[in-house]
Amino acid sequence: MERKSLQNVFGQFASGVTVITCANDDGEPHGATVTAFTAVSLEPRLCQVTLTRKSKACSFLQDSPFAVNIMAADQLDIAMHFAGRPAQPGPTWADGATAPVLRGCAATLSCTPWATYDGGDHIIFIGEIVDA
Repeated sequence: MERKSLQNVFGQFASGVTVITCANDDGEPHGATVTAFTAVSLEPRLCQVTLTRKSKACSFLQDSPFAVNIMAADQLDIAMHFAGRPAQPGPTWADGATAPVLRGCAATLSCTPWATYDGGDHIIFIGEIVDA
């Protein structure tokens, strides 16, 4: 099967949109738009995000706290901003319990690192939810 064919099949699955936020190596807020997000466990409270190895955020998340910002219906411009199409005005940041967060989201989960797994051309990050 061709890579593009499989990518098109995966693209048929409707999912919510999140922006994963963390601090970069300089301590500045950084974000990446991610649709590969899921709840994992209620006890302990765990969630999963999956990022391509090529993304900058992937290197910043190694053993680091992060936040899952669940986009509200009116935040398409913010989701696109973190997908590589900068919007003006840009996002509004706030301090979160574990990492920088975005204002105006439908919900935000603040996480500490729980586990990391090889996911082929992606890395699977499991976070323990410490605040919502």
